[in-house]
Amino acid sequence: MSRIYSQIDASVIVCPLTSARLVRTGDTLVCLETGRNYEIIKGVPILFPDIDTQRAYIGENKGDMDSEYRSMAKVGLFRKWLNRFLGADFRSEASIKAFSAVFDGLSHDAICLSIGGGPRREHPQLININISNYENVDIVADAYAIPYASGTVDAVFCEAVLEHLEFPDKAVCEMFRVLKRGGKVYAATPFLQWYHGYPNHFQNFTLTGHERLFKRAGFSVVESGACVGPIFAITTFNMCFLKLYMPRFVRLILGPLAILISLIIRPFDRIINKSPLAHVLASTTYLVAQKPGDQ
Repeated sequence: MSRIYSQIDASVIVCPLTSARLVRTGDTLVCLETGRNYEIIKGVPILFPDIDTQRAYIGENKGDMDSEYRSMAKVGLFRKWLNRFLGADFRSEASIKAFSAVFDGLSHDAICLSIGGGPRREHPQLININISNYENVDIVADAYAIPYASGTVDAVFCEAVLEHLEFPDKAVCEMFRVLKRGGKVYAATPFLQWYHGYPNHFQNFTLTGHERLFKRAGFSVVESGACVGPIFAITTFNMCFLKLYMPRFVRLILGPLAILISLIIRPFDRIINKSPLAHVLASTTYLVAQKPGDQ
């Protein structure tokens, strides 16, 4: 947690309500402007502006997301490997290269945020920010009030998050604010996916809608396209349909077959994702957006 503490001491991490300096006093952060206290729990600063709102949001949909995320810390290595194998999405080569281009070339002291990050860490340089202190979360905060001073962040990662925010424009404007001039965002967001409340689900985005969301905030879109492809979208829809609407005996018969077919055909997304029309039926789209150098 030394990098988090050093960012607090340097006034890079600030009060999410006032952007004023925070001072550490034991396991508490104190806002110098208002005197408001923020807890540090097991080394993780809790910088959510409204704890009651946080608890209410986490508890939506019976708190299923919270239970699942916390249980991930107890899953064994074999189960983790099996889950990743069954959930392999064979995302587009373009999206993988775009992610690497944003994060791999940065200096060791660059500040990179993952909005909605955890329980995994998608890149060793990413600081995971989430609404609760799950595994590998570095800061508990609200995407609508990122606790970083304006113009201090080098890059932002945001995957499978914007669909869960009731006001995604507000979150994207926050990304714009905290980024340095010329800083970039890599975002991947669902287009054709089923409802999944983590802890709620408000919208999905077409590729055009994804781009316009960032352009409205002031970004220029450097590149965009399909991330996770059409075959993944179709096969997961089929399995979701079986799970939700078919009787148990039908699921027992067709479920294993659907999983087998899915595992066989999903790798062909690597070919389909090269098509300029891959985004038309894509499960998710990606984009790289840049803050102009003069803002």
